[in-house]
Amino acid sequence: VLVSPNAGPSALDTVLSVTFSGNDEAPTADGVPLSNTSFVYSRQDDGSGSYAETGYRVLPHENGHVFGLPDLYTMEGGGSVGHWDIMSEDWGANNDFLAWHKWKLGWLDNEQISCASGPGVSEHTLGPLATEGGTKLAFVPLSAQSGYAVEVRTAAGNDEAVCRPGVLIYKVSSDVDTGQGPVSVADATEDSGGCTRRPNVHAELSDATFRPGQTFTDRANGVRISVLDEDDDGNYRVRVTRP
Repeated sequence: VLVSPNAGPSALDTVLSVTFSGNDEAPTADGVPLSNTSFVYSRQDDGSGSYAETGYRVLPHENGHVFGLPDLYTMEGGGSVGHWDIMSEDWGANNDFLAWHKWKLGWLDNEQISCASGPGVSEHTLGPLATEGGTKLAFVPLSAQSGYAVEVRTAAGNDEAVCRPGVLIYKVSSDVDTGQGPVSVADATEDSGGCTRRPNVHAELSDATFRPGQTFTDRANGVRISVLDEDDDGNYRVRVTRP
């Protein structure tokens, strides 16, 4: 990772960054391709703290590319994930990685994943992603390339910007390329305008989480994911119904 903090416009205006990961467009130095290399460059304004507050969140985003994670924002500027993963929005308030990405990186082991692959009804108890130990992700496969991921997000750890704690449900499509929407968050409160007024946060999806009594339905695939209740320790019980 090469950081050049005074080589571009003010980080208060924009933070420029790029990662060359496994492609033919990587520049070369002394004949060696700089693949799996991140460049982050913006000018720090004395006293503004802008780079310190913004640039350091760009570093884990770009480093995520080095480890193979895709861009979750879309090249057309649309938001399908919002502030629920640093591969989507890497500026503004703190935000964590999705449990799906933490599993891919090896930060969650297989024992912390609950799979709803069989037909019928199954129940899953999920602990907050920010706490240590326990089951963190329930996955509902749809095909060899796609499925629904279910996790609990709270205003703790790296998720200080969470304004509506609850169950986050999103579709993962591994056959969709980076920057084209490989992950899409289901919004429990569509067209609400969101619950946050923090700058640089996609507000509409900030209240996307499902609360007890709410159900997500995918009629095309016959999948229903219902949030049943929350216990005193912040664990949520969800019910998955599938054909």
